[in-house]
Amino acid sequence: MGLWWVLCCLISGMAVAQKATYQDNFEQGFNADLWFVETLDSAHNSIYVENGQMIMDVNGEATIWLKHELNSQWTMEFDRTVLVSGKINDRVANVDFFWQVSDPHSSKVMGRKPLLASYDSLSLYYAKIGAENNTLTEFGKYQADQEHVVLLEYTDKKHLLEANKVYHFRISVQDRITQLYVNDRLFFSFTDEAPLPKGYFGFRTTKSRQSIDNFKVVQK
Repeated sequence: MGLWWVLCCLISGMAVAQKATYQDNFEQGFNADLWFVETLDSAHNSIYVENGQMIMDVNGEATIWLKHELNSQWTMEFDRTVLVSGKINDRVANVDFFWQVSDPHSSKVMGRKPLLASYDSLSLYYAKIGAENNTLTEFGKYQADQEHVVLLEYTDKKHLLEANKVYHFRISVQDRITQLYVNDRLFFSFTDEAPLPKGYFGFRTTKSRQSIDNFKVVQK
């Protein structure tokens, strides 16, 4: 009886620890309390929810920010798919992310034009999966107003994208260590001697149509 009670408590504690801090399965439409969108003015740019997925359908650069700042210990998971079926923005490229984003000059990170140069003043980690027309996958760091540092890159096919394939992503920040897994395979791991202690997360792409689903963050 005593041992069973202890085991139940341990299991219950693990369940509580894994409870999502932020979660969205997009079944209730676009949640403006959770997401902030940056797109360029164009008739062919739209961010919307359809069939329980958030869709990025853009012919230029775009960023979707999680509105809540994250600390130095969290894990995030989501599914993302590059959609190709002959529509105007279809292009297999640029499954991109920012995380631990902060602006040392301002408390306001969001509300910029989503041109890459607009983010030069920020500190952040980034990943670009299938950049340069799906020829390059890259991980790096911005230190505000300094030269951007490329930490790791791949050009082999197994680190690039396929059309209409669901990719399950897991991003982890544990103090100095940040990691990115794609379909349970480690793509990037970096131990930072000057870690970014907190910041915002953003989905990003350039001219592509993509879906996002099953979003969850567990933060300690």
